[in-house]
Amino acid sequence: MFKEHDAVHIKLRPAGDWQKGDQDPSTLDDWAAVDAYMGLLERCEVLMRQKSLNPEVFASMFAYRVDNLLAQEAIVGGKLVGDECTHWADFIKLAKRLRDMDALHQDLPKGIR
Repeated sequence: MFKEHDAVHIKLRPAGDWQKGDQDPSTLDDWAAVDAYMGLLERCEVLMRQKSLNPEVFASMFAYRVDNLLAQEAIVGGKLVGDECTHWADFIKLAKRLRDMDALHQDLPKGIR
């Protein structure tokens, strides 16, 4: 399931186009791809709450992907802070879960409640 989101994943990596500081997701297609990727990660949070997915295993394999999303200011500002944050409650719960597990390499961005 993660394979189909490789384009977003690659752009969000530390040397990726969206992390170098000179580009952000900007087109409707970019934002739709970000939504789909974040939605997949939200599903993982739901599976962990249902005890269908082991949180430690998920964290060891995928926490860096959440870190990469949280490092992208346009995504944080556009999706996780402000009016749209209510639509991303499960993603925010996932980020908080990973933070509480000490699986993230950064603090949660300011404004995430």
